[in-house]
Amino acid sequence: MRFAPHALALFLGSLLSACITPPHVSPLEKPVDSKTDLGLKGAPTQVEDAWWAEYHDSQLDRLVNDAVAENPTLEQTLARLRLAEATVDAARTALWPNLSYDAGESRQRLSGKDVIPHPYAGTKVWRGSEELNFSWELDFWGRQSSLLRQARSDANATALDAAAARLAIIGAVVHAYFELERSYELVEVAER
Repeated sequence: MRFAPHALALFLGSLLSACITPPHVSPLEKPVDSKTDLGLKGAPTQVEDAWWAEYHDSQLDRLVNDAVAENPTLEQTLARLRLAEATVDAARTALWPNLSYDAGESRQRLSGKDVIPHPYAGTKVWRGSEELNFSWELDFWGRQSSLLRQARSDANATALDAAAARLAIIGAVVHAYFELERSYELVEVAER
């Protein structure tokens, strides 16, 4: 069998191209180090849960508590936080063996005009079944661990969102309260 020169050249070219390895290219992205790259050096500043209570104003306390308790945006954020925590739990369970048990019982009437043998034809019988299942997906290549890390990261981000939403709501209420107080004082000064 004769090979055409073009087919021979194509065959040799594909054979030689299989021997060529591409050059190593390092990724352009690199992990962000939160201590150096984002300006977050040292421990993060913690905000007290009830920082507005330092003003010792019962009316302000009531306003803030009402704003936090009856805010649908904050409730949505907290619902997302609960969902993210449930996702972490679900991802964590994939790392461990799974054992399940199922049992069932049914009563059946066997047909008298079918291929069923004579002593059983036309009778009622109980049929039971039991099932015990064991499964364990071994994490050889780190897929489950990676999913768990991702779920934890999402949960942490959602927790930060919830804390930021709560802080923004409280800050807006306190700011509006003191702006109103300031306006009342300016009215008093103007009246004097």
